[in-house]
Amino acid sequence: MTDMTTCTNQVDCRPEANRVQQKFSNFINGMILKLKTFHAQRRQRRIDRDAFLNLMSLDDTRLKDIGISRNDIIWASKLAMHKNASKELEKIRMNNIATARTKTTKNTASRKL
Repeated sequence: MTDMTTCTNQVDCRPEANRVQQKFSNFINGMILKLKTFHAQRRQRRIDRDAFLNLMSLDDTRLKDIGISRNDIIWASKLAMHKNASKELEKIRMNNIATARTKTTKNTASRKL
């Protein structure tokens, strides 16, 4: 039991009310955090979708200049959510550029002979 002489107001004398109030406050704070997280994820999905649509709108010549193909973009768009499609597409792009440079170097060397 609570000693009535130490209570400064009615709420201090009701510890069960304090527990309920704390639980309610934790619940509200948790819901606010979940809403913020949901909003941030939704915003990021919109940005990703816009970037995907922008890449898909480019013609094949421009995509080749960038170092990717339309099939690479479609493949990256189908990756699991825990994978970063943008980073995977960048790896493919860098690999394609390196391969193209190697072919160019070999062609230049064979012409000089």
